Amino acid sequence: MDWVSGLRRTQTIRSEFLKDVAATLTRPFALRQIRRLDPMRKFSITIDIAAPAERVWQVMSDTDRWHEWTPSVTSVKRLGGGAFVVGSRVVIRQPRFPPALWKLTAIEPGKSFTWISTAPGLRVVARHRVEPTVAGSRATLSLDLQGIFGGVFGRMTKDVTERYLAFEASGLKARSENPSYRHGKKDPSQ
Repeated sequence: MDWVSGLRRTQTIRSEFLKDVAATLTRPFALRQIRRLDPMRKFSITIDIAAPAERVWQVMSDTDRWHEWTPSVTSVKRLGGGAFVVGSRVVIRQPRFPPALWKLTAIEPGKSFTWISTAPGLRVVARHRVEPTVAGSRATLSLDLQGIFGGVFGRMTKDVTERYLAFEASGLKARSENPSYRHGKKDPSQ
């Protein structure tokens, strides 16, 4: 075997190997297996609120005012104005993160909404849900980090992500129970 045929054989083997790797990584089963092995992709918090679900929904879906009741959001700017409907887009600014463009992908008025933010190799799905309870309501906020970099991003931002979800849940509770609540401000009635 001369060196040219040896080089061709090596290139063929390398090409076959890369095709096999690409096929494995693009199969839905393989992606599900990768996700199952990486618990840093999903974050969620649930909080009971002593306010009716309608009030919690009002606060939760008024994204323009989120910065008033949670320190995890600096600003939310709705692009294009209009109602909060599927297809609405917003830019959210948060401390320690670059501005993120979110697109509303699902909404059940009075109950829940889901929006998605994407970056190369990363898709973040955020869900916000409220349901009535005997004592008021229960809100669940969750993030699902998808894509090839979802697990890496989840591990890198685990502490801040969990802290921000806790801020958002406690701020949602405080604002829903007391409409004049603003984070960082002392309640004059105390």
